[in-house]
Amino acid sequence: MAIEQMELLNLTFPKKELEPILALMQDNEHFAPILANKVMNNVKGVASLKRNEELAKQLERLREIASHINLELNEAKGEDKDLAVSEEILSSVEKEVSQIIKNKEQLAEELEENKAALGLIGALQASHVNIDELKSTKYIVTRVGRIRLKDEHKLSYYHSKQVMYYKLGQTAKHVYCLYTTTKHAIVQIDNIFSSMGFKEIELPDFIHGTIDSAKDELQEEIKGMESYIKSADEKLEVIKLRYQDTLSDLYASLYTMNEREKEKDFIVDYSTVYGLAGFIPKRNGTDFKNKLTALNADIRVLPCDMYEDQGVIAPTITYNYFFAKPFEMISKVKEKERVDTTLAYAMMYILTFMLLLGDLGVGAVLLVLGLMMHKKKIGQLLEVLGISTAIGGLLYGNVFYAHNLYPSLIPQGDVVLRYINAVILLFVGSFIINTAKTIYNENRVVDKVFSFNGFVGIMIVLAIMSYILISIDTHIVVSVMPVIVIVALGIITILMKKMMHKK
Repeated sequence: MAIEQMELLNLTFPKKELEPILALMQDNEHFAPILANKVMNNVKGVASLKRNEELAKQLERLREIASHINLELNEAKGEDKDLAVSEEILSSVEKEVSQIIKNKEQLAEELEENKAALGLIGALQASHVNIDELKSTKYIVTRVGRIRLKDEHKLSYYHSKQVMYYKLGQTAKHVYCLYTTTKHAIVQIDNIFSSMGFKEIELPDFIHGTIDSAKDELQEEIKGMESYIKSADEKLEVIKLRYQDTLSDLYASLYTMNEREKEKDFIVDYSTVYGLAGFIPKRNGTDFKNKLTALNADIRVLPCDMYEDQGVIAPTITYNYFFAKPFEMISKVKEKERVDTTLAYAMMYILTFMLLLGDLGVGAVLLVLGLMMHKKKIGQLLEVLGISTAIGGLLYGNVFYAHNLYPSLIPQGDVVLRYINAVILLFVGSFIINTAKTIYNENRVVDKVFSFNGFVGIMIVLAIMSYILISIDTHIVVSVMPVIVIVALGIITILMKKMMHKK
């Protein structure tokens, strides 16, 4: 289908109409505004609008609250809300949540430390190492802690260093250990172990009593902490149930208002009035301009290349059928092109996969892969190709090219030849489509004809590929001389055109 024709609108409007204009921009999916700094181009006395930072801050605070209470927020459209009212709501909920979170995080940190200490105590008990004696030494320094199990092998690189390493025990993820070295070398050794994620574990004072009593006391503390953390989670759940409707409604409002604030990046402040420029498809322009006029906007239609010096290029908008849209990633239509080749690519690929690669099994695999990646463009492309291949499989009655469910409804050749023909067809078809687009966009007739990206190029490729296909599919002995003549004449005409162009 053809590329949508665009027009560039340049308008000014009274400042009192700012909010309605921003809302109109937000709701219109066809209008592509130009950033204010591109339009201003360093003109003195002209400025761009600033976003309301307080709105963005409130939105971030609300997201943080939601993360603490595990509240899922949906980006739905909401009604505008007074920021003073939203501030009151946020402050009230934050006050309840913050103290619980603060206590919970502090306890979680202490809980982790106590668990590490408990693990170390168990390792010490098994190793019979006397930590008190090691800690009381005068000329050597001892560190006790743990490193990641996956990093323990790195110690072999430092076997020549003045350090004694002793493994106390290990868990599924960590190795409890100690290392001892002289005081003058401790900084270097600490740096080595720190690079391996060594975490020193401070033992509670009561560890210096009996090991068993220390373990019992630590386990009691851990149990109490886990109980409090569970209680804190329950309190947060209560807060969530109490405020979820209020916070969800507030988020919808703040999100909608903040998205509208982003539109201010396109508004130019001319001191007495505001300005705006942007592209819109011609077929959607009339209704949009009528709405702008109703808001007292003064509209002028400018050439689409008006701001090209500032790097502003009209966007490329194409309209394709739903089955062809995934092939836009193959056609890759660029700005300023006057023709969209997406539909041609879609028909070529669909027919090729249907008639040459058709198979129920392969089609099902492609379709499943496409559904798994549905949100990505490649997934949508695989869905279309999978359906096409499956339809071809219904015509052939094949499953993975090995099993025939019923006699083929249409003639079918050797599977290998079908694959070869498919590759050739996709290659030649892509070349012809791209060349046809180049011919259409080319202004000089001589370049349309006497160029490898013109009619001569198409004739050369068709001659070569036709000879290959006849040789492969029919095994008919065909003279290669006509192909040589066509290729030679084509190359000669292309070279002559280039020589004349240089002159």
